[in-house]
Amino acid sequence: WLGRFIVDYNPGKVVCLGDFADMSSLNSYEKGKKSMEGKRYRLDRNIVIDAQDKLFSPIAKAGLDIPMVMCLGNHENRINRACNEDAKLEGAISIGDLNYEEFGWAVYPYGEVIDVDGIAITHHFTHGRMDRPLSTAKSVLLKKAHNSISGHTHLRELEFATRGNKEPIFGLIAGCWFQKRVSYVTRSEQANWWPGITTLTPYINDEGFKAWDFEFTSLARIKTKYS
Repeated sequence: WLGRFIVDYNPGKVVCLGDFADMSSLNSYEKGKKSMEGKRYRLDRNIVIDAQDKLFSPIAKAGLDIPMVMCLGNHENRINRACNEDAKLEGAISIGDLNYEEFGWAVYPYGEVIDVDGIAITHHFTHGRMDRPLSTAKSVLLKKAHNSISGHTHLRELEFATRGNKEPIFGLIAGCWFQKRVSYVTRSEQANWWPGITTLTPYINDEGFKAWDFEFTSLARIKTKYS
């Protein structure tokens, strides 16, 4: 569905905000619990590769060459954390197992903030000595004072502000892209999650500054159109 949506929209760039891979077999929150039964690293890897096959198939068939950017999330980072906590895994498993670069993603490490067309983008922004995640679009805008896009919380939030020179800036948390329920998060919290795709279109406003239009397309709408 998403691959076909990308073909029809034909954007200048696609950015994944991370956690394309779940890596549930390495989930420390469920370690030792019954919910971990049957989970395997090999299956996690196979799911990620199969998902990328499905995503890129319609794009390849259409002959499109769209830059694809991947900001690794904390779920992919479960692989690095597992290696750090158990040294014998070093060299046995790695982020490279997910084949992101082979599929054409430009991959950036978890926690790195990149610049895309003047927008600061990462899986989640942090603040303070302990690098705590900023969990709302408003807090990101207040702390960073810069155009910014992140994911992580699975919420859809968009906040605006204006600098002293009248330049508009925004903070966006752009939802998620999955349908499953998560056993270690309450259903009431998950009810606030927004699955869908956000598209941005630049323009020059009346003050002469670059600004952005936002369009939100829900997973439900995309599923209805392409399934």
